[in-house]
Amino acid sequence: MKIINIVIFALVVSGCAKKSMSERGDWVVKKIIRKIELDDLQAAKLWAVKHEYFKIRGDKKKQRDDHFNKILKFVKAQDITQREIKEYIDEGRKMDDDYLPKLFPFIKDLQNSLSKKQKEEIVTWARELRERFDL
Repeated sequence: MKIINIVIFALVVSGCAKKSMSERGDWVVKKIIRKIELDDLQAAKLWAVKHEYFKIRGDKKKQRDDHFNKILKFVKAQDITQREIKEYIDEGRKMDDDYLPKLFPFIKDLQNSLSKKQKEEIVTWARELRERFDL
């Protein structure tokens, strides 16, 4: 599961100068392939994770837009309640929970193909990112 966390984290913090999420995703995948020295089969599996992630993300565009518009509503509101914020957070968690079952087969396939050395490199990289970004 660490690999998908790195992929998603890297998508969020990387390449803000890139033009689109898909371009950032491409950049992240290429960086991971180089950093962890994935072979062609492993790289194909990582590309499959990225492809599926963006497919799901595209399918959820209206839901994401609605979720974002709620933030704007909160900003404009005279008053918001703790219940409204909790519901908003719960909706966000549900969207995240919807991704994992669809991504899991792709993630598992990639995870199973990684060597012990590659997994250790991922752990080291994750720790570096955590320290760098104070996570």
